[in-house]
Amino acid sequence: RALGRGPMSAAAAAAAVPGRRAKAAIHWFRKGLRLHDNPALLRACEAAAVYPVFVIDPWFVSEERVGVNRMRFLLETLEDLDAALRARSSKLSVLRGRPEEVLPRAAAHWGADLLTFEADFEPYALQRDKAVRSLLAERGVRVESFVSHSLYDPRGVAAAGPGGKPPLSYGPFVKLLRGIGPPPRPARDPPAAMPSEGWKPAPAALTFTDNATTASGTGDG
Repeated sequence: RALGRGPMSAAAAAAAVPGRRAKAAIHWFRKGLRLHDNPALLRACEAAAVYPVFVIDPWFVSEERVGVNRMRFLLETLEDLDAALRARSSKLSVLRGRPEEVLPRAAAHWGADLLTFEADFEPYALQRDKAVRSLLAERGVRVESFVSHSLYDPRGVAAAGPGGKPPLSYGPFVKLLRGIGPPPRPARDPPAAMPSEGWKPAPAALTFTDNATTASGTGDG
């Protein structure tokens, strides 16, 4: 599975700690704001309780990066995601602040011992995720990421290229993918009723409140 869409499948991740089921898992939505074909969310759903979150990161919501229309689209998408989660007996908690600060606090509040998310290979994301992993590891929280934003794991595609580097033109790139074979099949949908044993709302001090999100409940934790 070196060229597959995840560092490990949900089944392989579960097998990594035999007989151990997470007490509570946080699934951190990032780019993939969807329930279908989401292996990281499936992994979180193996816990006794799962807390889906989205973090309003100040690094992204600065004026030079996000305009009014883009922010409105994001909030509307979060409303849709929250509605889909509520249909599965869950809800979206929208947190605000730097992920490396708010996620450890949320994990402590919920007693979470697992964090899952979709892998991201952009420079800022790599730096951010490294910090999150380190801080949560200090608190005994496992962190597992899965590639699902792209059909293939970009690292595997690059490694399969000549000299361990990705092709720089379209023809060789297509030839390389033909050699790799078809991408993995989409992940199954999450359960109709997502696990919620001992569920409690997000800490008010961390939640994001906006008129656009409050209407659907995404701003009240």
